[in-house]
Amino acid sequence: MNKWDMMIDGTSFGLIAGYLRHPHTQINYLIHVKDRAMLAAVASQIELDFLAGRAAGERLSPGMQALVRDGSIKVSARYAVDNLDRSALVDADRVRRSAYCQVIYLPPFYLVHTPGLFEGKVMNNRPPVRAEAQEPAAQSPAPAVQRHNVRGHGHSD
Repeated sequence: MNKWDMMIDGTSFGLIAGYLRHPHTQINYLIHVKDRAMLAAVASQIELDFLAGRAAGERLSPGMQALVRDGSIKVSARYAVDNLDRSALVDADRVRRSAYCQVIYLPPFYLVHTPGLFEGKVMNNRPPVRAEAQEPAAQSPAPAVQRHNVRGHGHSD
């Protein structure tokens, strides 16, 4: 069993989507995986990218690009990602807030599996809510998973 398998938690999509709208969080990307079984593997890929000095930024790492090309992942991003095809983008504001998802907290990423997302079954038909139309939060939202440190190496219950 991969160490990341033990760090998967369940939550509502609206909670994690709020991180992209709030300016004072460490989360800049939601990496949507097509299959729940991929959460741990994608976390391992990101960990390897960190260790190789490929920090998250305006470009996806070659490993993440390959996952986008084969349709395994999609991305919701706070900032533009210049090497990401538009078909791989998910507008987090269009996903039903109450949708159940399973996540791994790995700043600046939240890895997310939302059943039905890739099939369009959890998308809202209403126009997205933009950050400037919302009331600013008084403080940063707490991570959905607080028991893990920044790189996800600690685990305690």
